[in-house]
Amino acid sequence: MHQLVTAFAVSSSASNWDRIGKPFNPLLGETYHLDASETLGYRVMCEQVSHHPPVSAFHVDSSEYTFHGAIEPKLKFWGKSVEVTPKGHVTLVLRR
Repeated sequence: MHQLVTAFAVSSSASNWDRIGKPFNPLLGETYHLDASETLGYRVMCEQVSHHPPVSAFHVDSSEYTFHGAIEPKLKFWGKSVEVTPKGHVTLVLRR
């Protein structure tokens, strides 16, 4: 079980590796719903709760775990470069 939790914790950085395109930037109040409860056993609900500063909240629910939190990246513009510091909080509750 520890290996699964560790893999989950570091998986978010894998999606950012070599990312050079514009990041997803939803409108305030825009939501994303995914109901994969019949095929994969989980449901996802995300909402953009603030645009400036950008804050996205999410909740994932399954029979084995719940995962929720909010992500608020801090951006600094340095002329020709951008510094991104991921901020926020996430909570993973294992039901077993």
